[in-house]
Amino acid sequence: MFLLGYVCVFARCVPRHVEQPIETDAAPALPPLLRLPKEVACQLGPSRWAKATSLRLGGDGPEFARFAGKYAAASFPSGPASNAIVDMEDQGLELRGAVLARDIEIHAARPFVMNGFAVPDALVSLSWMDGGPGTLVVTMPSPHVIVPSLPLRAERSCEDLTLERQQHEVFDAEAAIFEGASGRQMALPSSREVALSVTPGAPPVATLRIPESAANVSVHQMDGPYARIGWWYDGLFVFGWIRTSQLVSRLPGAHMTRSPAFDLNPVRNWPAFDKVVCNVTISLAAGPEARWATVGKIRGERVIWVLEWRPRFSRVWVPDPSWMDPNATEWIQPGEVGLLASTRDLQACARLGEARGTSASQRRWPTL
Repeated sequence: MFLLGYVCVFARCVPRHVEQPIETDAAPALPPLLRLPKEVACQLGPSRWAKATSLRLGGDGPEFARFAGKYAAASFPSGPASNAIVDMEDQGLELRGAVLARDIEIHAARPFVMNGFAVPDALVSLSWMDGGPGTLVVTMPSPHVIVPSLPLRAERSCEDLTLERQQHEVFDAEAAIFEGASGRQMALPSSREVALSVTPGAPPVATLRIPESAANVSVHQMDGPYARIGWWYDGLFVFGWIRTSQLVSRLPGAHMTRSPAFDLNPVRNWPAFDKVVCNVTISLAAGPEARWATVGKIRGERVIWVLEWRPRFSRVWVPDPSWMDPNATEWIQPGEVGLLASTRDLQACARLGEARGTSASQRRWPTL
């Protein structure tokens, strides 16, 4: 007697052998996601990053990707500057990595004063020194002709800062300080040292070393032997009180400059190997397995380059659409260790030019 799925002899039934599908090996486990700082002082962005930036596995970890001109957000930890966690997204590619403090450029989103006499414009790069709840302490090197009594620094709210370097001025520092009033145009003679104070006759907060081309300044107020001036030099607006006797009539060709030009010159070295397109999201890891982490993902329909096939995790890269353009100011390229994706996940994808209906068993993948 036969019952469905069983063989019965003398009223004793035993399971009938039914051929089961062969189970494939389980997909290898990914490492944990790179985490945000435990205490976040500020989150800035997403903003366009002008500077070529390396994404790393921790502050002392290897570089797995580099980018410039893309939109990214940064989470700054509380305490002394170390590294920030940066999240970048570009057309379906999402990456998270640590960026060293020295590699992060911060810019003023609105005018603010450093040391009581200096206002950086929106194009000047600021460095991060420290962080507290909702604030960052930022600094910048002073131009050689401006010698402050103390290093330039300011503690500012997160709203006063941005990661995006503008290609034009988004605010007028001089108008903010002097409430839009235009001063009388005069000059400081060349090759002089001029003491600058916050109030008339007070100890100087900086010394202005006037260059050989002299310096055109705006004079906004007079108080006996003292004059309150404003002067632009390479993206920094300085203002304060000097002795009136040091002023002369405005000179043609005198120095009064703002920020240097915006410039990017990325370097790329792109290999080309197997190219696949997946219709599912592929998780991305990076680093040697002793200290690796999940750093992002790539959503379906974006081309993936398989640089090296490996048994568990293969080396991959996601090419930037503008990589062929030598004049591009936006790009992403592999870092020291690059990215990893599950080989099993990649083998479920279609090679470029391959019909989407092709089954995995019909694909001729490398023997691993």
